[in-house]
Amino acid sequence: WYYTGNLATAAEGRRFGFQLTFFRRALRPPSAAPTPNDSAWRADQVYLAHFALADVAGKRFRSAERLQRGALGLAGATADPFRVWVDDWSAQREGGSTERPITRLSARDGDMALDLRLEPQKGRVLHGDQGYSTKGPEPGNASMYLSFTRLGATGSISAGGQTLPVAGLAWMDHEWSTSALGAR
Repeated sequence: WYYTGNLATAAEGRRFGFQLTFFRRALRPPSAAPTPNDSAWRADQVYLAHFALADVAGKRFRSAERLQRGALGLAGATADPFRVWVDDWSAQREGGSTERPITRLSARDGDMALDLRLEPQKGRVLHGDQGYSTKGPEPGNASMYLSFTRLGATGSISAGGQTLPVAGLAWMDHEWSTSALGAR
């Protein structure tokens, strides 16, 4: 899940760029039934998140990353209701429909923070053949891929000890597959 965008304060027009991305990687096929040797720490998936904030006028760029196992509620993803999270960073559906979801983004690292509400200004884009995007000549070398290319963004950011109301536009990409992709 990739969320990127350009924001500005209403009062001064101070410009910011942001990125909040989440990646999920399977470590092995999902477990069947638990065994007596299973631990609550055991995970079939690992999640990585990246958060960045650029202050255009201040010529400052900050970024942070988190890596967490999909166990004990530390990180995960659910489809209905949609939510993906790593620790306290998250993207989750707050309303709308599957075709036009309203999403809340939230992340904080030190004095850098993001709290945004994203609302589609136009419908989703399905890449390839109705969202099925081939990646190579071998069978199964494909992914499902969709985007929302124009999201209205409102909320706040924190940078350098200041919390500022912002608005702007964002973009969302979501691509997933169940196989290794071939070289292309």
